[in-house]
Amino acid sequence: MRLTISKRRHFTGAEKVKILKRHLLLEQTPTSTLCEEFKIDPSQFHQWLRDFFGNGHAAFENSRQGTAQTDAKDREIAALKAKNLFQNLAPFSPAGEKGRG
Repeated sequence: MRLTISKRRHFTGAEKVKILKRHLLLEQTPTSTLCEEFKIDPSQFHQWLRDFFGNGHAAFENSRQGTAQTDAKDREIAALKAKNLFQNLAPFSPAGEKGRG
């Protein structure tokens, strides 16, 4: 008795979009034909469609705005970390040592 291990196929995002385009735009290939050709379960194909349309707005978002917001958050986090570090070091500073000398 020999055990066979099935290898799962992984499609990149670009490959998935290419397959979906063939169905939706270019050739209007039927779902069944694409599923047979690429050995995809029809439920998987329809999940790709749901994901594609559910996240389609991301293609139109302004990436510069997202970068600016991320940069601002990073600067704020760095400032808070520096403030926290300074507050934690304050008890050990030489200014706190009045009795020595």
